[in-house]
Amino acid sequence: MCGIAGILSLDDDKTVSPEQAVRMADSLEHRGPDDSGLFFDARHQVALSFRRLSIIDLNSGNQPITNSEKSLSLICNGEIYNFQGLRKKLAGEGIHFKTRGDIEPILFLYEKYGTDFLNYLDGFFALALFDKTKRKLMLAVDRFGKKPIYYAIIDRKFYFASELQAIRAAASSLELNKDAMIDYLRFGYIPAPETIFAGIKKLPPGHLLEIYPDYLKNIAELSPPPSVRYYSFPHDTFAGNYQEAKSRLKLLLEQAVTKRLVADVPLGVFLSGGLDSSIVAALASLSSGKAIKTFSVGFKNELYNELPLAKLTAEKYKTEHTELMIDFDLNLDSLLDISGHLYCEPFADSSAIPTWLISKEAARQVRVILTGDGGDEAFFGYDRYRAFEMTYWLTKFGARPFGKAVEVFIPRPGGELRSRKTRFWRFIRALRFSPARQYSMLQRIFFDRQLDNILGGELKKTYGKKPDFVAQTLDGLLFSRSPMRKANFTDLITYLPGDLLTKIDRATMSVSM
Repeated sequence: MCGIAGILSLDDDKTVSPEQAVRMADSLEHRGPDDSGLFFDARHQVALSFRRLSIIDLNSGNQPITNSEKSLSLICNGEIYNFQGLRKKLAGEGIHFKTRGDIEPILFLYEKYGTDFLNYLDGFFALALFDKTKRKLMLAVDRFGKKPIYYAIIDRKFYFASELQAIRAAASSLELNKDAMIDYLRFGYIPAPETIFAGIKKLPPGHLLEIYPDYLKNIAELSPPPSVRYYSFPHDTFAGNYQEAKSRLKLLLEQAVTKRLVADVPLGVFLSGGLDSSIVAALASLSSGKAIKTFSVGFKNELYNELPLAKLTAEKYKTEHTELMIDFDLNLDSLLDISGHLYCEPFADSSAIPTWLISKEAARQVRVILTGDGGDEAFFGYDRYRAFEMTYWLTKFGARPFGKAVEVFIPRPGGELRSRKTRFWRFIRALRFSPARQYSMLQRIFFDRQLDNILGGELKKTYGKKPDFVAQTLDGLLFSRSPMRKANFTDLITYLPGDLLTKIDRATMSVSM
């Protein structure tokens, strides 16, 4: 787990400053406080800079890493779970390693398979690899997009970094991305590849980007080329019976948790009290053979407080349990300022601040944390899946007029977004739309009618033309007739990486965990 940054010149007369690349990485010191590294090639005008958070191979795992011919240079933020098997296989083919870590095998896989090496990696990562022979820079992120890469072309130089602020410092001025602002107001986050600034992009999950300066230098108006998807989620379904499914699921969960326990530093589990994190904590306890550390956050409002449930799991598996009670007499203004700094761009997940506070607490004791995020996507846990299936079938039986009546005659209830009245109003209102937009409306923060009332100027012109990315994604899924499966895949592509994984990455890495 680390912070990466770099610069590549796209013109022969544009020089790269290695000092600037170091400053970019140093702005990410919270992601990697343990060590730093720099690769600079004056001939090809490229600099790769690195900040390290040491988790595996504490003594020899620093980066950048180069191959024996010095033709490849690599920096990587993440962890490769199957690195031991990869190292054994490559060693059997005569490869000699300089480190004991999980990142070095990537270099030799690239030499052997080219960009197909990405399909051999089991783990999470954001990496940058410079191939001197081809004068090519390659960026890639893992299948789910757990680790971020932002990138931009500024003054005919290509910049990239783990966080947006490292690139922002290189730009003399930046314009607001109006389309991204509309996405944010509708859903509370900005999906890849867009960011809040026009001209700065972020790499979507399961994508790679290849930059060839020799090709780009002759183009007058430079913009980043499109990224390429190297991984798509499989659509097949399990063909066995119920008992076989139970056995298979148990094995998969045990394997998933066990391989995440490989670390040379202390680790723990965020335990919310829900099924997802409780399963992770239970399996981690059983696999480790010793008491693990668990961390829970609670609220005085009993509607949101899961501390009693979390405590039951902690007691059953005899974990070293830490509880943090959130008191909303805290200075919320200062916390909101901190949240804005953490996420670099607008981000409205209501659990972002509690997640950061429990991360601060956990970082006093551990360097690695496991969470239950992604459980609702894996097991169809969201209430909106059932709601969407009902709206889908109700409209087929002629219920659309009820949705139109709600829109025209019944104002949205006041109070909390999660109240029963508000949820029921949203459910009935969604009936007026097409199936894809129904699912979008079940997630919306601001509806278009509200945006029409609160927006002014250019943003008001933009929102009417801006496609709804949730509805657009769901509409494009043709693999199934099941509305719930389509909704679930939409969340895997949009909400999980854009909201949940962003929240966890920034909150934990901000405290070097």
